[in-house]
Amino acid sequence: MFSQHDRQQLRKIEQWFEESDPELAKALQEGAPPRRYGRMVRTAVYLLAGFLVVFGLVSMIFPLVFLGAIVAGVTACTHLLGLDQPGGS
Repeated sequence: MFSQHDRQQLRKIEQWFEESDPELAKALQEGAPPRRYGRMVRTAVYLLAGFLVVFGLVSMIFPLVFLGAIVAGVTACTHLLGLDQPGGS
């Protein structure tokens, strides 16, 4: 993939980061920070599902009730299985 020269240069850059800014080097080694919008998105989807159910019941459009229940169920399953978290599989 990389030539020997490229690997040496990358190692020099890595050493420079570790020496000049150890906090940045640690942050880069740990990977991407966790997503902060997961809870907000999940809450918005739950609210959408609730709106679909209530609107479907009020307007007597039962496919909307069914769709709202499906959206809420899928969102709950992804939350419980951890699929909405970084690194979830």
